[in-house]
Amino acid sequence: MNLRRLILNFVRQSVSLVLHSKLTVYSVEGEYDGNRLHVLIADDGSTLDYISNLIFPEGSVISKKRSISALKGTKLINSAADLVVVGANLLLKDKYARRGFIIAPKWIQLFLPVDENPYTRLYNKGRQSRKYFKWMIRKAESSSIHCEIVTDTGWLDEFYNKMYQPYALQRFGNFAVVHKYQKIRRSFQRGAGIIAKKNGVPVAGTIIYRAGDTMHIPHIGVVDGDLSIVREGAAFAMDYYAVQLAHLIGCKRVDFGHSRPFHSDGTLQYKLNWHMDVEEDDDGVAVFAITVPDQNGPALKFLENNRFFHITPNGVISPYE
Repeated sequence: MNLRRLILNFVRQSVSLVLHSKLTVYSVEGEYDGNRLHVLIADDGSTLDYISNLIFPEGSVISKKRSISALKGTKLINSAADLVVVGANLLLKDKYARRGFIIAPKWIQLFLPVDENPYTRLYNKGRQSRKYFKWMIRKAESSSIHCEIVTDTGWLDEFYNKMYQPYALQRFGNFAVVHKYQKIRRSFQRGAGIIAKKNGVPVAGTIIYRAGDTMHIPHIGVVDGDLSIVREGAAFAMDYYAVQLAHLIGCKRVDFGHSRPFHSDGTLQYKLNWHMDVEEDDDGVAVFAITVPDQNGPALKFLENNRFFHITPNGVISPYE
């Protein structure tokens, strides 16, 4: 990362720390795996909803307890809760780590190297990897899905209104990050679009552009947000098409965007099937600081079922390392 980017990130993190100098502490209780689980969440504005729904998708009882200084959030490790999750500023991550918290990035980035033939990399990962990709290719072909490049700016309105927005809302619900049309247009103007057609009818689309030696795939959508189109192989077909194109034009890697760090996340699972390289979010401002104060059984069970990438002095480490 260049010096200018480092300075900009430091400024963003500092501003965020000022804006979120106080964290609101919530008590969240519900049932997990047949047991009562009490979670303490220190919210920085983007932690409570995500974590509470991750642990208790069927609902929970949430009560506001108090406010605490972001600089003193480490003291929550002494609480009586089964599990503690703090939305901590990235500048404070070492402070939390020294107190015994495990540090998870709120987002990770995933990149697929393509400087060698991508088929070779993917197929050399073993028998299961070869079986997966052959199966996905057959699925896309049997569904009569094929892809093509589009540069017509008139297509962008259809992509944004009929594919991108509906898919984001259907796939991620209240946690959907829906970018403004202007942002999508700027990405498109830097590159092109890929259309997935089924029997000649457009069913999905994505935006691609090249920056340096990297091909980026920042936005994807399916018609009417119909997730069955994804299951039929349309998203895979577009990704595979983009990977082949990236290799053909001499890119060294493909940026598959951001994902949540929890291994139970379906989007992350799909990307990991490609054996992508995982990196910390290059413009992140906050992390999840996680601890189990009393090594409680149900809390440990949750963490076992929801392993996550975590930050160490050596970078982002796999939940299985």
